[in-house]
Amino acid sequence: MAQKTNKGSKTKKSGKPSSTADTTAPKDAESKASAAPKSLQDILEDTSPERVEALTKNLTAALFESQEILRSVTTKQLKSSLDPESADPFGAGSAFFKVGENLARHPDKVFDAQMKLWEKHLEVWQEFVSGPSDESAGKDKRFTDPEWNDNPVFKLIRQSYELNSGFLLDLISASDELDENTRRKATFFARQTADAFSPTNFFTTNPTALKAMLETGGESVVAGLKQAREDIQRGHGRLLISQTDGTQFEIGKNVATAPGKIIYRNE
Repeated sequence: MAQKTNKGSKTKKSGKPSSTADTTAPKDAESKASAAPKSLQDILEDTSPERVEALTKNLTAALFESQEILRSVTTKQLKSSLDPESADPFGAGSAFFKVGENLARHPDKVFDAQMKLWEKHLEVWQEFVSGPSDESAGKDKRFTDPEWNDNPVFKLIRQSYELNSGFLLDLISASDELDENTRRKATFFARQTADAFSPTNFFTTNPTALKAMLETGGESVVAGLKQAREDIQRGHGRLLISQTDGTQFEIGKNVATAPGKIIYRNE
């Protein structure tokens, strides 16, 4: 009898792994589902009245910070406008002028570029009306948020920006009579301009920033504007982004002040 009981117990033990695997599989699926990032729509639906109240309060503080930033930047621009040499120190305006002058002699190239841009915009609008496609943001790290592909509105914004940026660079490529130095300079400043107007650089067209605002009740907006204000004050009216935390350094402790000495001099 004892042997039968032991065999029965062994049979029970051998049956446990299969039952354990069956119970852990749903848990793994649940953990993966919970780890998935929330969409903007999900965050809006989960917003509580308390968070809305905090959001309203923080947005009021953000308005004050924005006014201070605008005042500092405007003062700097008024002072710099009195200096004629600071208007275009790198010659970007002259490079773009040569591009425009070249395109004016070849209006057919401008017409072809505009027609291609128009056709591509029509394709984007047809997709927006009819339904989503499998087209994604590719390897551009600025558009890694899933909203740029899953949300029709943000996808339309992204695609329109990409088309317009490509159009700007295509116009420079179509200018055949430019010297190499002017072409490189115009292409460089055109890319800088296109990057500056990226929808990720504007709060209302950045889904990541909007989600952070809703999740923190507006605290992320106030914190970001305070940092921007400090950077502008540090640059005396210009945006001087800090790369290190200056409060972590102390003279005589982790910053040396001893005078240097010549340890070797050759002839």
